[in-house]
Amino acid sequence: MLGWTGLRATALAGTAGVDTLDVGTLAMADFFTLRGQMGLYSTALQDLVLIMDYKSYNASLAISDFLEFQKNGKASTAITGALANIAGVDLFVHRDFPSTAATGLASATAGNNTKGSFLYAYRPSVQRGYGKNGLDITSYKIPGKGYQFVGTMDFGFAIANKKAGVTNPAVVLGFNAS
Repeated sequence: MLGWTGLRATALAGTAGVDTLDVGTLAMADFFTLRGQMGLYSTALQDLVLIMDYKSYNASLAISDFLEFQKNGKASTAITGALANIAGVDLFVHRDFPSTAATGLASATAGNNTKGSFLYAYRPSVQRGYGKNGLDITSYKIPGKGYQFVGTMDFGFAIANKKAGVTNPAVVLGFNAS
């Protein structure tokens, strides 16, 4: 899905250690470290979203902070078998969010994508817009059947904080997770 490529590319185009984190073996501290890199956005939990590939999600299930019953009671993954949020941030595992190579980039060769990745995004920073031409409507007469109307428009997304000169990253990526 192109949207995931854009979010991942936004983080990878930034500064290593600021917009990205080379994770290695996934631990609970990695989620807090990566989220902390977002600066002023890191505390607006209701405005953050955590998106993971299945490799990172499955590795997260085994983190002792989630797994152990004595720490989490009925919310432990040993009981539920699932995670819905991590440290107050909604979690989404999407089938189209690909696993990656160790660099954080998704390779066109599927066999190279052996590492997990996850990203935090500050929801309000994802802005949408329409092209300057607005809505174009074209009509066609279909003999004996009536009319067909086709409407087209330009539509796009951008990460607004990069445009407004804000220094805190609105998208951060953890990669090379196992």
